Amino acid sequence: MDISKLQVAVYEKTGIRLDRTDPVFALIALNEAVISELLSTAQEQWAQNNSELDLKIGSLVKVHEHILTASKHLTTRANQAHMTAALKAAAEAKTEIFNAARDAVSVEVGKAASIVTENAAQLAAASKRARMGSWSIAIVQAIIGGMVAAITVLAFMSVR
Repeated sequence: MDISKLQVAVYEKTGIRLDRTDPVFALIALNEAVISELLSTAQEQWAQNNSELDLKIGSLVKVHEHILTASKHLTTRANQAHMTAALKAAAEAKTEIFNAARDAVSVEVGKAASIVTENAAQLAAASKRARMGSWSIAIVQAIIGGMVAAITVLAFMSVR
């Protein structure tokens, strides 16, 4: 936070000169700290979610390898059997593979959906906290504004 730049920007926009010790700069620093913390939390959550998704993808790859191994085994069996028995076994194997793949994908999609739902809830909670922080900042700014106005009135009255 460059206080000098902020002072110049406020003066250019409003014509009001702020002192370096003005409490508004404390609010700006507080706002930056809150935003930084929220960003850090969100980044940590994304990293955690990515690692969890990597684990899920790894398990899907293993399921895929098992399916490939099962299909190779069934192919070997089909080559050794009579043609009609081979066709029947291949049809049954295909159904089993599709069912196993569907079940495996269904389980992993369910887990991924729960992860996404949990993250959405966490993001909603973070958003709610951020909104609550905005109200808190607005209230603090109003209180400080009232204090500055009271000091200005007192200073004006004491000059008379």
